[in-house]
Amino acid sequence: MESTDTGRAEAIVDLLQADDAQVAALFDRHAAAEKNRSPAAVCERLMGRVCETLSIQRLAEEEVLYPAVRASDDKLVFAFLLAGVGITMRIAEIRDAAKPRATRDFSALRLKELVRRNLLERTQILFPFVRSRLSQTQMIWLGEDYLERKARLWTLADADPTPRAAARKVAAILPWRKRAQREETRPR
Repeated sequence: MESTDTGRAEAIVDLLQADDAQVAALFDRHAAAEKNRSPAAVCERLMGRVCETLSIQRLAEEEVLYPAVRASDDKLVFAFLLAGVGITMRIAEIRDAAKPRATRDFSALRLKELVRRNLLERTQILFPFVRSRLSQTQMIWLGEDYLERKARLWTLADADPTPRAAARKVAAILPWRKRAQREETRPR
């Protein structure tokens, strides 16, 4: 569980605001890389990180916060879920390697605009609503659940289950094993 310097647990709204700042910083890094004409691979990796971070944060938020808010205002939750669908669709377009680069770049610009608008609406509507309807204790419990869920999602994201990825890992290990075997059999 994350905590502040004073050792107290953080409320979910504070955690979400920190995540929003992280996403904004990733977008800024991507924009700076494009402005500095960094290699396409660097820009693509940064945008991939943006997409991965957004996906994990949104899923954890939808699973932890929205059920708690739904009891108070189902329409509010629906509106933010709908915004999340738009973000998810743009992420899918960016990740689709079959699409031309220009289309993916346009989707990245559109994603940035959708996220910027969503962050503003969260700051002006969702966060004040949550603070007014939930107690500090509830928000801390939700914060703990959110951190736990996000950690599990990051673990799943880091574990690449594709056979090709597993083969690459084995291939990277095999030369080391061969070298170790040669060194063991070498006379001293």
